[in-house]
Amino acid sequence: MMSNNSSVVFLFVLATAVLSLGVVIGARAMRAAAVARQATNWPTAAARIEHTAIRERIGSKGRRYYQVVVAYTYKVAGTDYRGSVISPMYGNSGPRQNAENLETELRSGSTVQISYDPAIPNHSMILPGFLKEGADGLVACGFILLAGLYLGAMATIGMFSRGELISKIVHF
Repeated sequence: MMSNNSSVVFLFVLATAVLSLGVVIGARAMRAAAVARQATNWPTAAARIEHTAIRERIGSKGRRYYQVVVAYTYKVAGTDYRGSVISPMYGNSGPRQNAENLETELRSGSTVQISYDPAIPNHSMILPGFLKEGADGLVACGFILLAGLYLGAMATIGMFSRGELISKIVHF
């Protein structure tokens, strides 16, 4: 069994790790949302869908996740490019039917408008703008940060209850 001091240190370390994870997930989600938003101002080009498929993944609790993967080609200023990004915010979808509907919209051989970065034309996406379906990372970040703050608060309360925090502040 851990001593009270060890428990407090463990909680602080755990809180720091959980908060760090939340920051990393949040930063990635915010970056994806920012790029998707910027892409609404990018030029567009016609793209030919070369291939689509549905990828199935099984989560830790046996839940099935579905994601449409796509490959498309487009031309900018006479140069051919290949792309595979639906949206930086697009990840796993919910029910298989959602993925099947998207796959139908992006069927092989069809033509779609893509947005491409004028500074780096090989960066492109099919769906620019914020996707509410892609906000999972932001929601997860919020829950993880709350858990980290809770653990940090428990560690702080543990230090207060033993008078250590006040002692550390006074003798700083």
